[in-house]
Amino acid sequence: MAQQTNPPRIGLPRGWPRHVRAAMLHVIALGQYAMPCTRSSAINARIARARLKAQNDEFKQPVALLTEVIRINDARLKSVDPQKRPNYVPTERMAILELRAARAWSAQQTADTFLVTAATIASWMKWSMTEDPTHSCRSVRPSTSSPSSSGTRCSA
Repeated sequence: MAQQTNPPRIGLPRGWPRHVRAAMLHVIALGQYAMPCTRSSAINARIARARLKAQNDEFKQPVALLTEVIRINDARLKSVDPQKRPNYVPTERMAILELRAARAWSAQQTADTFLVTAATIASWMKWSMTEDPTHSCRSVRPSTSSPSSSGTRCSA
């Protein structure tokens, strides 16, 4: 399986005036507007290779945009201390484990993809095999201040 590579971090030049940044956004928007026109002429072409290329480009664009969204979200989440990141809810944990099974990822690959530890993935696997997935229940240390604590926290 191919390893994900991190692209080089290239920041905006400090001297870019506001109108240059605005122009960049307008150029990108104009390109998005022009793309369907260009593709439609290629899709309607008599040459099969041109049609297939246009369809291929049409399918690749949303994937590339979603990949960029994921990269941005990951960069933001990586800046948060791992102990302070929000926890995945049980349905998300199960979805992550399903993706792991479908992609045949190792625990480490899954952990790297979802910004958790391999031990967390292992505990989720154990949870998925032992707990009722419709009833979220996880073990916690009993509180020393309250002797009546049961040692589990549950939410229906």
